[in-house]
Amino acid sequence: MSYRKSFLVFVLAFAALTLGRGQAMAQWDWDWGDFPPGSIDGGSPFHYTCKQGQGTNTLNIGGGAVPDTFVSTGGATCTFGGSLGGSVNGNNIQCSYNLTWSGVGNHRLVACEQQSGDAVVTVSAQCADVIPFGISGGTPTGSPSGTLSCNQQPDNLGGGGTFLAVTDFLGIPSIPACNSKFGSTNDILFFQVTLSGQTCSQVTNSPTGLKLGALTSLTDEYCHSAGEVDPETGFPLFDCATKSGKSVINNVAETACVANPQTLNTDCRPNKDSGVIKVCYVTGQKDVFSFDPNELDPNKVTLNGVAVKRDKNDQPLCVITDCNRDGQLDFQCTFPTCVGTSIAPDGELTMATNFLNVEDNTGGGLSCTTNVKTTGK
Repeated sequence: MSYRKSFLVFVLAFAALTLGRGQAMAQWDWDWGDFPPGSIDGGSPFHYTCKQGQGTNTLNIGGGAVPDTFVSTGGATCTFGGSLGGSVNGNNIQCSYNLTWSGVGNHRLVACEQQSGDAVVTVSAQCADVIPFGISGGTPTGSPSGTLSCNQQPDNLGGGGTFLAVTDFLGIPSIPACNSKFGSTNDILFFQVTLSGQTCSQVTNSPTGLKLGALTSLTDEYCHSAGEVDPETGFPLFDCATKSGKSVINNVAETACVANPQTLNTDCRPNKDSGVIKVCYVTGQKDVFSFDPNELDPNKVTLNGVAVKRDKNDQPLCVITDCNRDGQLDFQCTFPTCVGTSIAPDGELTMATNFLNVEDNTGGGLSCTTNVKTTGK
């Protein structure tokens, strides 16, 4: 039995860029892995759903005249239907996308609030924050604004057909159109990160080494033009009533991990396999996100999709301990090595869990992947 990763992975790295007049801008980048649990949906005259993607989101915290920006770029695998004119319907079409949100002055995207010793950073926008979509030098402008572009040869469509070349413009044409479609008081962009034991001053002025405490889902809403262009203005035509999209993506921050033992017996016959294996999220490692081990939910931990092992009192076998003896507390859990078959026949181990202080424990969590040697094949 094999397992595939089916969650969205965000890698968050922090860097400070010093701006003029003593202001600072914090730039946060994170990537997502294959098979996110959200989707990008587009409207007529062609219909598509993108459920597999890989890309990078970047949040820039500005100051003064420097805007906050949230930029999402990457690739996606999409399924098309409906009428494509001279093109063709097809599955698993490879596309690229980009989407930019921007806020300045009284319409900033980013806010930070101190809550019980934590810095809670919220990224949000409502219809009043919309900058109407436009085209400048062939590049989409506004907030939000972007494109989904697909270019597929017939050999890859399965069954033949004509050439597929689609560009869908993403954005919102006006504040009234946004109010009518999404509601004037609703968030059309929302993301929140809790930084454990940090201050808002650290977030904006010295973000290196911030410690993750929780993540929520990322939600965004926008309209589609489906490639239609106004012949008089050259601008894309948006019909938000029938051509709109929404993606809700659960954020899972990626960190480092280690396994013990380092060799896994994949022979699951009685008394042959290793019995159990311990995997530990390791905090304080270079180039990966640090975290607060007290904020992780031991009841939600899985390893390659297999639930954490429990003791005779039905408590999860997870402990907060210093796994790598570097003086920082980590988070370790115990798992069975076989559930009918080996949980990791190829030696790859991916552990995931939620944060405790995310509502309903479904918004976001932590992930790590490591590899061990295998025997018993």
